[in-house]
Amino acid sequence: MKIKYLIAGIAAIMAAAACESNIPEAGTMDIDVEQIILSDVLRSGLKIYVGQTVELEDSISVLPENATDRMQTYLSSDEDIASVSPQGVLSALAKGNCTIDVYVGSKGLYESFDVTVDDVPPVSMTSLSFRNDEADFEFEKDGQTVDLSAGEYLIALPTDHTEKIKFTSSAPDVASISENGMLTIHKLGTTTVTATAAENSALTDEILITVYRIENTEYDRTGWSMTCSQDPLPNVSGRNNSLTAMLDGTDNTVFCITRPGKNSGGIDLRNVDAASYEISYTIDMGVSQTVNYFKLVHLSNKSSDLGTRMAGYTEILGSEDGTEFTTIVKNVKFAEHANVLENTETEHIGIPETTCRYIKFVMVGTDCYDPSGGDKGNTAQIKEMYIGYDKHVTE
Repeated sequence: MKIKYLIAGIAAIMAAAACESNIPEAGTMDIDVEQIILSDVLRSGLKIYVGQTVELEDSISVLPENATDRMQTYLSSDEDIASVSPQGVLSALAKGNCTIDVYVGSKGLYESFDVTVDDVPPVSMTSLSFRNDEADFEFEKDGQTVDLSAGEYLIALPTDHTEKIKFTSSAPDVASISENGMLTIHKLGTTTVTATAAENSALTDEILITVYRIENTEYDRTGWSMTCSQDPLPNVSGRNNSLTAMLDGTDNTVFCITRPGKNSGGIDLRNVDAASYEISYTIDMGVSQTVNYFKLVHLSNKSSDLGTRMAGYTEILGSEDGTEFTTIVKNVKFAEHANVLENTETEHIGIPETTCRYIKFVMVGTDCYDPSGGDKGNTAQIKEMYIGYDKHVTE
């Protein structure tokens, strides 16, 4: 029994001594790397192209596998050709050869591998075309630029081709074009821009460029009249609502309709199928006129009135006799612009050019109202509506 107590006491003393000395506890000693193993790709010499990068860490291993001192550092014999970041990412910078030394641990153990960097091999173009046959640009000033080489205008395949494209302009006084496809506009007029593959003249395409200014005609609304499928109109306080309210040019009248699924001004539409309910109004301009835009003036720039703004029209139709209507355009959307409080009126909202006397605006469901995308406002309200013609003048 005394022997047991004696052995236990010696063990306790040794353990205490170990804690107070530099003798590490079992399992806490550093284990040095004895061998660096490079992957087959590195051992045989790494071959890459200018601009490429390679992560080296996964291509380098060490023995023993439980080595703890395995921090890697890298040294390039020519950093102008290839460099390696502290994180082990090798970057090919220029054509040539160099050697990369890989150091592991703190004992100076290293391995080396060769790197050959070549220029990117040429990739020939197989297809070249403009997305459209024509492109129109409104003249702002001499010197305004447009990048015709961008994918918005030009498609060159494959996308990783290395071939250059030659650009020419038939009327450089109207719009000149640089060797890299930057169009510089100088004056009104037209020019044909040609793009051709530098190494294959059979790959070529043209685009007609028109530089124009807008000559605006906003039609006089005197004598215009209107009908609306919502009859009678809602009696909205302070709006002086009527069928001429948005055609009279005065501030104290506003055209209002009760929205599908809402109840306002004596018009209760809460029990209708709001998703399919149709409301329309038709403007009679008195005479047949050529039109290609309309513009709305919103009620105000107050946040509380945002939900009363129009966000679009399901369909716009034209007619000469007010009976037989033909579709001009469908799904006209302008919610993004109308959703900005400071925009108290819309831009000129373009529609296909048409000549007619009557124009019918149709709203189906709820998507045409409240540009915020919510369900605010019981009514849609338009302070003024203008219709006109923007003529593109090129000389």
